[in-house]
Amino acid sequence: MKRALLLFLLIILSYSCKSKKGMVDMPPASVSEEADKSVTESSKTFEAAYLKIVDGHYAINKDFKTLQINGELEANVLPMSLNADIRIERGRQILITLKKLGITGARLLITPDRVSYYETVNNTYYDGDFEFLSTYLGTKLDYEKIENLLIGNALFNLKEKQLSFKVENKLYKLEDDKPNFEMIYLLNGLMQLKQMNISQKNSTNKLVIDYSGYQKVDGIELPKDILIKAIQKGDNNFKVSYNKITVNPALSFPYRIPENYKSIQFN
Repeated sequence: MKRALLLFLLIILSYSCKSKKGMVDMPPASVSEEADKSVTESSKTFEAAYLKIVDGHYAINKDFKTLQINGELEANVLPMSLNADIRIERGRQILITLKKLGITGARLLITPDRVSYYETVNNTYYDGDFEFLSTYLGTKLDYEKIENLLIGNALFNLKEKQLSFKVENKLYKLEDDKPNFEMIYLLNGLMQLKQMNISQKNSTNKLVIDYSGYQKVDGIELPKDILIKAIQKGDNNFKVSYNKITVNPALSFPYRIPENYKSIQFN
């Protein structure tokens, strides 16, 4: 259970890092006034098309204060599936509880400045900030990206940086070439996120997150399930199915590390 929960957390977070504002480099303008005008018009057309895609993605209604998701977690590192209770208070906290036959096996609490979890098989826990994950994975992490992943939003704010894009296999393909990794978003004609593909440079490490479909609950559009495949010295595959979603319920976020549990450290 401990290994499964930690792998799930690491895979969710493994390639998240801080984005930098800025626009993509456009082709240099010609010394010719006509060529300069042509480049300007082409740039404006490209920008307008890109903004239409991005605006369409963010126009999908995900306006909620709280969510409760009852689902199921399957993984190739688990002998059986687990029940997952995912509670989200927008922008403030995420509580994930994994159970089998009604018995809690592990619980994970994520806030903007804290990562904490405990598991009941080996009676161990971790409680601290994101630094251990950042050190372990060599990249900066934050709460917002985890929340985005769970609700089917692009990890990074697509309005902060204009990406290159093209239409491929009837999907919009947005590519973001960063210093340490390349990120690809695939959006369908409804501007729903279908896949995020993240590849580390100078490494075989790769993360693929697939959204096979979406469901609408009380006007809010959320994933049906999330398939996560991480290639990092072997494949780790997770599938999180959203079986029941409740929008804006009154939620509690019960979390207390049991007494006499042993603290674990990550070097």
